[in-house]
Parts: sequence; C-alpha cells; structure tokens
Amino acid sequence: MSPELPSEKVTAGVPAAPHASEDHDVDFTSRLRSLFSSLGQTVAEFQREQERRMEPIRAIIDQWMQLARAAHEIQPELISRLLGRGWYHSYYFTDSLMLALHGLFELGRMDEVDALMAEFARSQLDRIKCDLLRHFASRALIIEDAFSAHSAGKYTLSVPTLLAQADGIGREVLKTGWKGTFDKPDRKRSLAALLRVFELSEGGSLCDADSIYGRMLSPLTHDWSLTDPTNRPTGFLNRHGVLHGLHVDYPTEENSLRSVLLLGFLLDARKIIYEDLENRRAMITRLATEV
Repeated sequence: MSPELPSEKVTAGVPAAPHASEDHDVDFTSRLRSLFSSLGQTVAEFQREQERRMEPIRAIIDQWMQLARAAHEIQPELISRLLGRGWYHSYYFTDSLMLALHGLFELGRMDEVDALMAEFARSQLDRIKCDLLRHFASRALIIEDAFSAHSAGKYTLSVPTLLAQADGIGREVLKTGWKGTFDKPDRKRSLAALLRVFELSEGGSLCDADSIYGRMLSPLTHDWSLTDPTNRPTGFLNRHGVLHGLHVDYPTEENSLRSVLLLGFLLDARKIIYEDLENRRAMITRLATEV
C-alpha cells in the first residue's frame, strides 16, 4: 500500500470549493435583483410624485370643462337676450364672460350688462377695425373716418356711418336681396341659400343649428332690437330712426359700440361661411377621396 501524499492528507474529507464562476453568477443575480427592486421603488415614487403634481392641473381642467359646459348650455338664450338690448355675440367671447352676462341678466342688472358689453367692445375696437380694412378695402376711407370719429367721441358721426357700412357689408357677406342686412326674412333666405352647399349627402349639415357655427350665425335668424320700431321707449339704438333722421338721441358711446359689434358680428359671419365651413368641406372631400 503506497503512502498518502501530504496534500492528500490535507484535502481528505473536505468538500470541494465552489467554482469561481458560480460565485460570480450568484453575486451578479443578487445585484440585479437589488437593482430592479431599487428601480421599481424609484419608478413608483416618481409616479406618485407625478400624480401629486397633476392634481392641481386636473382640478383646473375639471373647472374649465364645467365652465365650458355651463357656457354652452346658456349660449342660445344669451344670444337672444343680448340682441334684445342691441348687442351682438362674438367669436371672441370667453366662457367666463358669457356666464357673467348670463348671471347679470338673471339678476335683472341690465345697466351692468350694458357696461360689461361696452367694456368688451372697447377691447375689440382695434381688431375689428383692422379686419374691416383687410377684408373690405374699398371701404377703407369711410371705415377709418368712422373709427376716428368714435375715438374722438363724435358719436353723431360714428353711429350713422357705422350702421350704413353694416348694411353694405352685410349685403356683401350674406348676398341679401334689395331689403338688405336689416330685414329678417331677407337674412334668413340668404343664409339658407349660402348654407345649402354645406349639407351632407348622408343627411345633416356642417352647420347644424346646435354646432358652434350654427349658434354663431343664429342672430341672422333672430329679431333685432336695432330694427324694432317699438323699442323707442327704452331708448335703444334704432337703425331706421338714425339713418332717416327721426331720432336725435342716439349719439352715445354705447350706441357707437353697439354699431361696432354689429360689424364685428358680420366679420364673424364672413369667416364662418367663407373660411371655416369651406375649410371643413374641403377637408371632408379630401378624406373621402383618399379612402
């Protein structure tokens, strides 16, 4: 029997040490698990922080949506009420303004309605003037003089001039007959003819009555206090009385601003009919041909 070697004595009965690569694999897996766990916690914390930051933004969005819904609900009635006081709705109304006006009407605070509308009209003077000059260049000299008269407080000049231009511009925009812009039946017939091209083959129209376009154009089918001969006891602006020299109490800033907003409304009508609806129709036609 051969003698045991020294090394055999030392290693006899001792388990073999793990291979170095096994140690490395265990350590890497452990580190990877720790890394993913830490990453998961970081992501979760990040998501919680984002949720916290989004809370005030969601509150603002919710509030805005509530305002938009409320304004949409009261808009038709508000348009009619404003027309009853000689004011015209605008594309540039905010939801907050509409709700404020509605609240004042509900409370019967008509002087405050007029004051708020006058404030809005003042804020739109430059825009309306510039748009009139751009789209109706042949009237530039008259428009410039009328707005200059308004700025100078010469409402004796601004009111009749602006009303006369509204009649002519309305005829251009609406293609009305000889009775013109201030005749409700003529307005309705002309508008119906203009909107006929926006009817859809499957029914309906790009300008349904409850659409934003239909609502914005709705004053064209309403009665206007501006043309109501019975409105004299209230002192409201009356186109016939002014242009035919029957009324001499019209020269006020409010009445001049009413005339400006009438022109602003006709600009809105021009934009809706000849730009917005035309663009929508072109887009639908293009999509139909691509299918």
